[in-house]
Amino acid sequence: MTHYRLYFLNDENEITNAVDVECDTDEQAIAAARSRANGGNIEIWQAKRKIGVCEAGGQAMSDDAD
Repeated sequence: MTHYRLYFLNDENEITNAVDVECDTDEQAIAAARSRANGGNIEIWQAKRKIGVCEAGGQAMSDDAD
């Protein structure tokens, strides 16, 4: 299991809350963010690596530049 942090953002893209989750893959972390979506954007991070953003509509896009 890998440690991820989900950052909940308001309309001004300011962090309003953060939740730690343990997942096996980036895809599971994105799914965890989608399941917690409450109308705002959620940034998904694994340590210093930004995985992506789960947008308010529930879509996630990767920010990885591998």
